Amino acid sequence: MNGLIAHGDTIYTTEERVRAVSAVPFTASWRPIHHAVILDTIGAACEKQSLVPLKRTYSLSANGHKMFGLWDFGKRYGFESSFALGIRNSMDKSMAVGLAVGMRVFVCDNLAFSGDVVLFRKHSGLLTSDELYALSCEAIEKTIPRFDALGAWEAGLTDYSLHPAKFSYLTLTAVALGIIPGSSIRDFIQLRETVYPQSNLRAFHGAATDFLTHAQTSLIGQFDKQRKLVDLCNAAIRLRDDPCININDFVESIKSGEPGDAYDA
Repeated sequence: MNGLIAHGDTIYTTEERVRAVSAVPFTASWRPIHHAVILDTIGAACEKQSLVPLKRTYSLSANGHKMFGLWDFGKRYGFESSFALGIRNSMDKSMAVGLAVGMRVFVCDNLAFSGDVVLFRKHSGLLTSDELYALSCEAIEKTIPRFDALGAWEAGLTDYSLHPAKFSYLTLTAVALGIIPGSSIRDFIQLRETVYPQSNLRAFHGAATDFLTHAQTSLIGQFDKQRKLVDLCNAAIRLRDDPCININDFVESIKSGEPGDAYDA
């Protein structure tokens, strides 16, 4: 789940307007790179990895000096999770150039900026488009193996079958964890039965991910719920592999956030 929020001193805009912002004067020690150059350079790095964004979202300050962007590459290889790249840039010394790449990218004009890999670089007389290209390639290349690992994890969920009783238990546990509202259980079950009818853990994860994507929840709330969902799936896997695990204790640990990054599990 990825997102761009403009609620401070920027408003949503088009890429055409971002590229049309006037250049600003520079000095020997401070040479801001124009937004258009930023986008072209990052785009070239994406092309190197055969990445083509399906959707590009931007926000821009009133004077055009601050720009935030999110490129969503959609779901790849049939995974439930999507791949995204966050961008930020300024031409008024207010912040460094920033790149955030991964499966959970969050960009906000209050300077909240997160992803699986995050890189920053200050505007200086030494910063060039070539260096920015190298940084972009580095961020993307660091993330690809992680995305592949997530894909392997998601594919592995197919090996864990779920009979109706287990599905019901996981659904009720998801409600207890706040992943799915109790009032939406019927909608979730209908989604699972019609779109994800397979009797395995991947179908449960896919239905829950789909449900969260379309839920009326803040992006920050969605990130937290997605983490809990993945931890819940890992709990189901561990319970099958080790029946001695106390599932109630594990659920409590999920509530407190103790399991950590479930994609590494």
